[in-house]
Amino acid sequence: DRPDGRQHLFFRVGPIARGQRAVEAVDGLGFYAEHRMTGMGDVRRRQQCSSSSSFFHERKIMDLQLAKKTALITGGSKGIGQATAHVLAEEGCSLILVAREKAALDQTADAIRGKYQVNVTTIPADLSTEAAVVKVAKEAGAIDILVNNAGAIPPGGILDVDNETWRRAWDLKVFGFISLTRAIYPGMAARKSGIIVNIIGSAGERFPPAY
Repeated sequence: DRPDGRQHLFFRVGPIARGQRAVEAVDGLGFYAEHRMTGMGDVRRRQQCSSSSSFFHERKIMDLQLAKKTALITGGSKGIGQATAHVLAEEGCSLILVAREKAALDQTADAIRGKYQVNVTTIPADLSTEAAVVKVAKEAGAIDILVNNAGAIPPGGILDVDNETWRRAWDLKVFGFISLTRAIYPGMAARKSGIIVNIIGSAGERFPPAY
């Protein structure tokens, strides 16, 4: 929190030359983001960074015009998905959380309802199967924001991960994203409104050579 009442959230997303600045706006859903380079000073008090040339994403939590929007978040019971759910709930979004573990989903949903007083629906599902994708899309109905976050690509070199592990991970992290997007996108296109966010993970930017 700053003295003027604004709140800030920082994410390190890659290198940028010292002093560079960029401003980005996403129309339609009211997102405003300021990208800036900062030194080791005030940012280090908020979040540890690996170098002084990190590119931070500063999100100003004011009125992002997301109130009463509906967001579907996969992998929403923990980690990045859970954190995303908290941020969108704080902005007044109704949430639909999807994950495989019902107990973890219910726990996250209860915590968010109690803290932000927003509607939270849960759908336990394994999105690595087409049948589950169809079920989730049907139960979710019309949504404004889709956050594809479920799953993780297994770590290790090409010879370290067996074929079954590869296929199981890609069925969720890759084809699950594609299938749910294909199911949700036509409705957004028809309404001429909506946004889809795909969480790819840090390996998408800093992948090991042997992977």
